[in-house]
Amino acid sequence: MRDPSYEVVVVGAGSAGCVLAGRLSERGVRVLLVEAGALSVPPDVASIASLAATAPEHALNWAFRANLTRCGREAAVPRGKVLGGSGAINGGYYIRAVPADFADWAVPGWSDDDVLPFYRRAENDLNETGPRHGDAGPMRITRPSGPLLADATRPFLAACARLGYPAEPDKNGAAPPGAGPVPTNAVGGRRVSAATAYLPPPWGDAAPRDTLTVRGGSPVTSLVIEDGRVTGIRLADTVVHADEVVLAAGVGTPALLATAGLDLAMSAPPGLLAHTRPHARLLHGVVLAPELHLRQTAEGRIVIGAGLRRRRSWRRPYRDRQGGARAGQGYAQGRRRPRAGVPHHRVPAD
Repeated sequence: MRDPSYEVVVVGAGSAGCVLAGRLSERGVRVLLVEAGALSVPPDVASIASLAATAPEHALNWAFRANLTRCGREAAVPRGKVLGGSGAINGGYYIRAVPADFADWAVPGWSDDDVLPFYRRAENDLNETGPRHGDAGPMRITRPSGPLLADATRPFLAACARLGYPAEPDKNGAAPPGAGPVPTNAVGGRRVSAATAYLPPPWGDAAPRDTLTVRGGSPVTSLVIEDGRVTGIRLADTVVHADEVVLAAGVGTPALLATAGLDLAMSAPPGLLAHTRPHARLLHGVVLAPELHLRQTAEGRIVIGAGLRRRRSWRRPYRDRQGGARAGQGYAQGRRRPRAGVPHHRVPAD
């Protein structure tokens, strides 16, 4: 039986899920946001200086396993299992793609000019002003200063200057690449996750509303498909129907599609919105290949493995271009101008 309470069900309360649920509900759409993890972040994790929840054994970390297929080594990939997703446990870097990145990608509708209004709408930059910065968005952005400045930051910036790196005090200002403080979605040393920014009380700081329901500790076991249309989700204890179902569950999205018998290469069936295309990322010289490997265990669980392959030609550019310190509040980053066609944003080395 269709539940008339919800027009849209969003599966996954990570960064994307919280933004979507927040924006839809503020427009009067009746939304149910479903999260497999907890709905509260402990104080020791809320601090931007803490990466405790990224430890593989932490209760707020999915700690997905990834196999390095060429060498057989297994690695843990931290993903937030909590309201706010990975944005509630990670280092809080808030660095945009730069105009050169968009120009290299050359995707219609995704130029720097196209995307900039959305960047500005999302942010409330507490330090920088001007045409490239927003001052009324839900996501508060700061740069480290005072007691929140890491001890290594000033010596790092001084060393960069001696090496000839130009100063880059605003890394979201489209200036030539250089060395400068890392913008973070943190205020007063505490993370401002997408949940904090976009959801109303008691989950976040957005304007109160009665159009949003958030349910935690509720992993979705499968999709409900009727006459070729996705009409809801199945939880452990109930079935929830809605006009639309949006999958924003990270790597859990293709797993749900697989358990529903949907080919990942197919177009999404009516009533379902899902983003399933993995993006290549460079991590310590290893590229995550754009394909996912799914297998079913003897217990019936779907296991997702991201195929990884090493690209030797990218090792040196990675080391040369990335000067980022360990993730966390108070650090600086140095970067050089990238080669044509190669984006210069890279995952910071630990």
